[in-house]
Amino acid sequence: MKPELDWIHAKVQDIEAKRLAGFPDNASLMVTAIYDILRSQRNDLGHPQAIPSQVTCEDAFVNLQVFQCYYETAEGVRQYLAINAV
Repeated sequence: MKPELDWIHAKVQDIEAKRLAGFPDNASLMVTAIYDILRSQRNDLGHPQAIPSQVTCEDAFVNLQVFQCYYETAEGVRQYLAINAV
């Protein structure tokens, strides 16, 4: 999955560097952050463990707090790419 992230990250950085109207300024940072959350959750759930990992209240709270910001950026990127060929 890392090569795919690197490819996406490079594409997002290229677009971001052009400072095109309608493209979120922080997209490359947010793509990395979203990937990291997905990766850590997948790792915790996808690897066999004697005792399954538990999500703490604090982790759940933090994830809910940052979700809106991540979603808004992801939606901005999606909307931009739906209209503009890259």
